[in-house]
Amino acid sequence: MSSSKAALYVDGEFVEQVKCQYPTPPPPAHAGNESFSAFTSSNTKTNPVQAFIGTPQDLSARLGPGVVFSRWSLASAHLFEDALSDDLVAVYFRLGPRYNGNFQDCLGSFQTYEASAALGMRNELMHPGKDESSDIISAIREKASNLVPESRILLSILPSAVISDDDRHKIHESQLLRGLNRMASNNLFQLTHNNGTHLAINAAIPSINEALSRSQGVAVLTGDPVVIIPQSLDSTLWQLSGLAGISLKLVEDATTRDEITRAVEILFETIKGSWRNSEAMERENGYAMLGALLRGKMGAGVVVSTRGNDNTASQLSSEERDQLGFQLLSLVLGFVGYDHERPEESFIINPLAYRILLVDFDMWRKTALITQKLYYKQFIVFGVNSKFHQFNSRRLFRMRKGGTLPGRSTSISSGPRRSTVNVLFDGKDVISTSMTKRELGNKILEMYAELLCEKGSNANIKKFARTVTNKAQEMVGYLYVMANMF
Repeated sequence: MSSSKAALYVDGEFVEQVKCQYPTPPPPAHAGNESFSAFTSSNTKTNPVQAFIGTPQDLSARLGPGVVFSRWSLASAHLFEDALSDDLVAVYFRLGPRYNGNFQDCLGSFQTYEASAALGMRNELMHPGKDESSDIISAIREKASNLVPESRILLSILPSAVISDDDRHKIHESQLLRGLNRMASNNLFQLTHNNGTHLAINAAIPSINEALSRSQGVAVLTGDPVVIIPQSLDSTLWQLSGLAGISLKLVEDATTRDEITRAVEILFETIKGSWRNSEAMERENGYAMLGALLRGKMGAGVVVSTRGNDNTASQLSSEERDQLGFQLLSLVLGFVGYDHERPEESFIINPLAYRILLVDFDMWRKTALITQKLYYKQFIVFGVNSKFHQFNSRRLFRMRKGGTLPGRSTSISSGPRRSTVNVLFDGKDVISTSMTKRELGNKILEMYAELLCEKGSNANIKKFARTVTNKAQEMVGYLYVMANMF
């Protein structure tokens, strides 16, 4: 037997490992009676093991309300009677704090866009050529219970399985009590009503009746702790009426620059950490409606008709429109995976949103020069400068081929959809530009020259030359000459 080791992972990534002795079995229940029969008997019972998270009350130096300020701030906690692989630890971490379960289903259904992209890159890096047989693929596409069955989970503490003070007063009316058998109901009543303690159900035991009837099925919270189970915004919106209806309505009704950016920010935040809301945006064609709304807000020639409201773009000054365009582009880029602080760490996490909101030149063509520079710069960052440029290039290439959308977009429903806005394409409402065609052309050439012909380096212009057709070589040379003139 090899020496045992304890490994530490932080945010799903391996940090360090140290040698550690295997846990010692508990002593026999009759250790004091050291008779020959006690050692030879096959029915020797061991003392029960009691585990504490925190400091036991008998060992605490301070007791009483308001004197101990330690807290357990975790979304969930699991104790496995098994050794987990590096890939499986990464999969469990990427499910995020919204996941409440024992990792037995097909876990790909519970992934967010960021989790799917991160695990995809990890799989390509760690298992080149053998990615189909990795634990990542097995846990995502197949039943994860094939890797770690539920019987190997000793402890599973979930926020949704904690019974606190508020639940105790309503326990007789709750559906929980009506579904319990007599023994489980009596145990629950005794623990919550008579003893006045908080309970955490051990979700490792699938049946709540069985959990309340067994000693290892319930964790008791002692010392008058304060139990806080926050309700996230994305879950609240989903419970009200689904994500798309409310969030897109906020964007639609926003009129000022601050209101529009705040509404878009709220929409993106409610999607990032929720697999359920991510699917809803795809299923209800939410990104297309968001794109139409943003065009109308920025005055890009698409009118979004609202009841009793005029076009927002006509209500904003030219300076406000320029600021709005830059802020919206920054938000969209951050949402799809662009890292503004460290661009080299950028990778495309939401291909569907990227294709609809960014591979649309008309949406951003009337924005300010600084916005258009950022818009064209992100193509270079994703495709060239990023450490993950090969991963990004494959996603961009699939978009260019016009094939099926990668990632989560396969869940888009082909059934009827209800739109929250009316999108009308009306060329008469396009806001006219004050520049002539020659001035506009010069600005475009100037912008291309600055982006492609970076001083001190000809790498970008060479890569651009390899990408375009032979007929564009003369244009490339012309741009290079112009760069030396600036």
